[in-house]
Amino acid sequence: MADDRPDESGLCRSCGLCCQGQLHSWVELRPDEVALAKTWPIDVVTQGDATGFHQPCGCFRSMRCTVYAQRPLTCAEYSCLLLRRVREKEVTEAAAMARVAEARQLVEQIEGGLPAARGQWLWRRISEKWQFESLQPMLASGALTPTLLMAIVALDAHLQNHFRNPKPTPGSSE
Repeated sequence: MADDRPDESGLCRSCGLCCQGQLHSWVELRPDEVALAKTWPIDVVTQGDATGFHQPCGCFRSMRCTVYAQRPLTCAEYSCLLLRRVREKEVTEAAAMARVAEARQLVEQIEGGLPAARGQWLWRRISEKWQFESLQPMLASGALTPTLLMAIVALDAHLQNHFRNPKPTPGSSE
């Protein structure tokens, strides 16, 4: 019987937004994954009862996971909203690839307007540079350009609409 599922790996390899920290900032590790993860180019930390690492992932290089065969279960089981919609045939592969390209273009535009801090989560860099309640004076002074502000807003909306999984509501089964 032919497998008519889309080539998910192609979509994921063209994207990488989850590994780069655009969709979330933390990956939890199971206890049996910690020792191996400590050999990777990431900082394994414990926060409360959870052990894991912050995004972006140091194992993601040149648009590929360098530890793919041994990646954490959290990573292996993760499916963004866009991938789930492709699986459910709500979105075509071509449309999904276009959404990935748009997100990557916005990320590149924002990266070009932020101070250099490669390896730091994009949203942390945005919030550390600008306190959102003080945007008007920053726009007036030129410290924040309207184009960059619109790119940040556009990326956040694009990720919310196409990539971020909805948060479960209280009392839901998800």
